[in-house]
Amino acid sequence: MKKISLIILFIVTGITNAQIVNIPDVNFKNALVNYNVADFGDGNLVKVDENNDGEIQVNEAQSVNKLFVGFYDIVSLEGIEAFTNLIELECRNNDLISLDLYYNPSLEVLNCYVNDLIFLNVSENLNLTTLNCGANDLIDLDISKKLLLKYLICERNELISLDVSQNINLLELDCKKNNIPDLIVNQNIAIEKIWCYENSIASLDVSNNPNLTLLWCDDNNI
Repeated sequence: MKKISLIILFIVTGITNAQIVNIPDVNFKNALVNYNVADFGDGNLVKVDENNDGEIQVNEAQSVNKLFVGFYDIVSLEGIEAFTNLIELECRNNDLISLDLYYNPSLEVLNCYVNDLIFLNVSENLNLTTLNCGANDLIDLDISKKLLLKYLICERNELISLDVSQNINLLELDCKKNNIPDLIVNQNIAIEKIWCYENSIASLDVSNNPNLTLLWCDDNNI
């Protein structure tokens, strides 16, 4: 009975490892299969397609720690949910409209700068320390529960509000060129630099920010 159980386990494991990740976007798949865009944890960039079969297996995706797929004209990152151990993702300068990273809970660094994003889900990325989502079309950005967040770049979006009250370790905030009417930073005691110019901010109290060395708040309603 034990022997049969072991055989079944090996079969199931083999099937799991051989499962193909569905990646509909041709440019995204091409980057993963043909270019050195992945770091498996040793600091070297290699192809995700380790076995050179022209596909991305689940086990290949799960082995990736860092992924650099900027400047590939990617419209959709569908399939990114298979990269469950990803700690850094760079997908800047593409054509993304939506980015859902719900299934990437280990993510610490995200750079999705210069896309066409109107939707960004980082709700379950509690380990985020750096988020660069600047130069997109975001109206709202939920960064609550991001207690480890240190660097936030959300400049040049369409944000109508920004709540950083829970980001108590924030060091740098760049939210310039949005439509933000209120910016409250009295909980961000560690913050050192703020760029918030060209918004609609009516008042800004920085009396509780002793480490602040740079504040650029021109072109507001202050």
